Amino acid sequence: MRFHGTHSLKYGRQPVLSDEQEDRIKTSLQLCAEWGFPLKSNDVRGVVQQYLNKLGVTERRFKDNLPGLDWFKSFMKRHPELTIKLAENTKRVRAGLSYEMIQEYFQHLEQSIANTPPFNIINYDETNFADDPGFVKVVTKRGAKHTHRTIDSSKSSTTVMFAIAADGILLPPYVVYKAKHSYEGWTQGGIEGSRYNRSVSGWFDSELFEDWFKSKIYGMSKHFQVDRAMQLFEEAQQKGLVLSTNTYNNLLRVVNFLKEGYDMRWNFILNLLTDMSNAGLRPNLGTLNSILHALSTMGGGRIAKENVLKTLREFKEIGIEPSLASWYYVLITYCKEHGPTPMKEYERNTETVDD
Repeated sequence: MRFHGTHSLKYGRQPVLSDEQEDRIKTSLQLCAEWGFPLKSNDVRGVVQQYLNKLGVTERRFKDNLPGLDWFKSFMKRHPELTIKLAENTKRVRAGLSYEMIQEYFQHLEQSIANTPPFNIINYDETNFADDPGFVKVVTKRGAKHTHRTIDSSKSSTTVMFAIAADGILLPPYVVYKAKHSYEGWTQGGIEGSRYNRSVSGWFDSELFEDWFKSKIYGMSKHFQVDRAMQLFEEAQQKGLVLSTNTYNNLLRVVNFLKEGYDMRWNFILNLLTDMSNAGLRPNLGTLNSILHALSTMGGGRIAKENVLKTLREFKEIGIEPSLASWYYVLITYCKEHGPTPMKEYERNTETVDD
């Protein structure tokens, strides 16, 4: 038998999102409308899809986690504070900005960026380039009603993200092609340091924006803009963003520029490896070489040699064998002081471990 009021769940099939989650979406929709950028029903459904993907939740009632129109209608019924209206298009110059509002904005901005280094203040914007072949005059048979010209595509769309820091450093562009698959030829002949991706629409989405953010850290650490890279790395950690293995590898290579003293540098390497493990990232040969490269710049003392051998053993245990570049860094570490040859000592320690 069922008794009224014996449980807190709603009658019937349970909603996909909790009351708290739907309230957050409702509040966000109201804010977007107040700011002059209201969302359409498709936008709301897309936000929910990205939210579920971010949580790692697969909702069987939705196709590819995208809610249907029925869900949207039910959502609107559950929140009578929201309604559907025909939007009036208003140009930005007529959006009602006053001198006092602009002054207040800059006052808030000044407080927000106080004590922030200029290289960590980045202005970015995406621009879409449409390649429309247009119409041309051609020679054809008189009296023909329609003349068609066969080309590869009628119109293509490419989006480029441009960014510049407050210290005047221009970041490499991030190019997004309109396609389902990317091709190697599209990345050739571009600006040095550029990054390339693709989307079905040719525009940025949340995943592409996150990849662009991560690529900034990767590029900065690779080109030894270490202070800027470290700032962005800490910001990514605070936001819970999962970085790529290559990003961690490049941070490992420049540990000498990030920390002072052997102990602090080695502890930082161990912390980065722990972060990779917690994020579910598997080290690769590049990770091994980055650690060995860092150790080769940290002196040739006994502790450095021990950590070199320890690193080689632990990477061997997970199936990663050293390359010629790996042995080059090992030789640099061992040749700084006289002592046993690295290969013999590595073999002796490896035999001990295997036994």
